[in-house]
Amino acid sequence: MRLLIDTHIWIFMADRPKALGRKTSRLLASNATEIWLSPLSIAELFTLRRFFRTPDQALVWARASLRRHPFKEAATTTEVALEAGTFDISTGDPIDRLLVATARVMRCPLVTADEDIILAGVVETIPND
Repeated sequence: MRLLIDTHIWIFMADRPKALGRKTSRLLASNATEIWLSPLSIAELFTLRRFFRTPDQALVWARASLRRHPFKEAATTTEVALEAGTFDISTGDPIDRLLVATARVMRCPLVTADEDIILAGVVETIPND
């Protein structure tokens, strides 16, 4: 199964595995699961001050995580940018909108803990259970 993970799921996988639900942990650990990460999640790290106090800390963390977890890279394409304008979602975060659009273009579920994305119902999601 191919899955796109959102930024928080990536952080939880790498640093806070107890923050992952049991079902989510099993799914992400399965050999049958292909895990995709968007470069947009890497960019979003620099805005997550509750996890990283400085941009340098986020950069060091990201490089180490990417070495440990060889994710497949989900492309941010013109098609993804166009798709981002075709649905309504209440989150004000442009990265969230683009991650949803990426999952829609890839035709795969988005693993997320974001209730706004889950409740919007505009993309197949796997909640962090």
